[in-house]
Amino acid sequence: ENSGGVRAACACGARGRGRPVFLRRRRGPRPPHARRLRRRRRRHCQRHAGLRGRVDGGVRLGGAGRARRARRQGLPDLAGAARRPLQDEAQSADCRDDRGACEPGRVGGEGPDEVAVHLRRGRPVRERRRHHRRRRAGVVGALLQAQEDPGTTSLVATSQALHFEECRGVSVQGVTLQNGPQFHLSFTRCVDVKASFLRLVAPADSPNTDGIHLNDSSRVQITDNLISTGDDCVSMVGNCSDVRVRDISCGPGHGISIGSLGKNRTTDRVENVRVDTCLLTNTTNGVRIKSWQGGMGSARDLRFESIVMKNVSNPIIIDQYYCDQPTPCANQTEAVEVRKVEFVDVRGTSATARAIKIACSDTAPCTELELRNVNLTVVGGGAATASCYRASGKAAGVVAPASCLAKGDP
Repeated sequence: ENSGGVRAACACGARGRGRPVFLRRRRGPRPPHARRLRRRRRRHCQRHAGLRGRVDGGVRLGGAGRARRARRQGLPDLAGAARRPLQDEAQSADCRDDRGACEPGRVGGEGPDEVAVHLRRGRPVRERRRHHRRRRAGVVGALLQAQEDPGTTSLVATSQALHFEECRGVSVQGVTLQNGPQFHLSFTRCVDVKASFLRLVAPADSPNTDGIHLNDSSRVQITDNLISTGDDCVSMVGNCSDVRVRDISCGPGHGISIGSLGKNRTTDRVENVRVDTCLLTNTTNGVRIKSWQGGMGSARDLRFESIVMKNVSNPIIIDQYYCDQPTPCANQTEAVEVRKVEFVDVRGTSATARAIKIACSDTAPCTELELRNVNLTVVGGGAATASCYRASGKAAGVVAPASCLAKGDP
């Protein structure tokens, strides 16, 4: 103790271990600015670890001042490689939480599921990443290039470029993901998720390369993203709720999908989903709900609004007979219930003559559907058609092609 100050050793495990750091404080009870002193101590550890960005429940790649200004203005820090090339050396950090010590070279969970992750500024990162049971995790401004190992001959179902599992308070911003082996960005059993200002790119003929995939997650915001893949731009499967998808540019790809649901006679529920202000270009589907025969559960309270289609096959499709396998699927009586679905202000051009296809189950027909201000034409100016089976609801405003929904019970 010296002149009202305290000498404390840095215990962050970085280079410079044990080097004293002089932190001034008053004698006696803890002063009101003790929190500020703790921040100074944490910044000192980060400097000795070689970190220039801030580690605060996540990874901040970019200057600390720039990140602070962006947070003050409520904007993401877009200084990463997704926006402009950077010349700094590779950086890595630990994202345990803001109370943990800094440990360079690790980004991942604790325990047996921990996986080392290295985020490199301005350089591609080729390893796949998986985050398990994280709280307040984040990735901001990075270029991740996840590629299949040259020695492999097939892709496995767990091949994902960036995966979060059982996480809460996840934020992924300003990231470019290229050539994912399968899903580029996926969330499983996550709550309070934000994914924005992303660029997800894969060849149009690459199989199962979904852009953003949600499974059993809630309170999700997916906004301001550019997605060009070989499968669904955004997909959500069983037990997702409170999802907002907004300002998405999709194409090529398979469009924006809810499902598939009910595979292998499982019970899946998806509810309270809003998709609005999206542009779909040269996709094989537009906005789609798909479920397998024999499944159980429901897809309800879904709204697709302000969607623009350009040369899209199947712009609006609800398919309760989805069968993605080489042999025909067996007919089954059970089906996932589809109800309270709205298509509002959907316009553009269809690559096929049939712009609206709604095929529902005999035992669980689709109910409470609504088409409002839908204007779809065939590429070249021809009139499109619509087909419905076991579907009921209403039409409002100008609807082209003419609504095929039955009034009352189907």
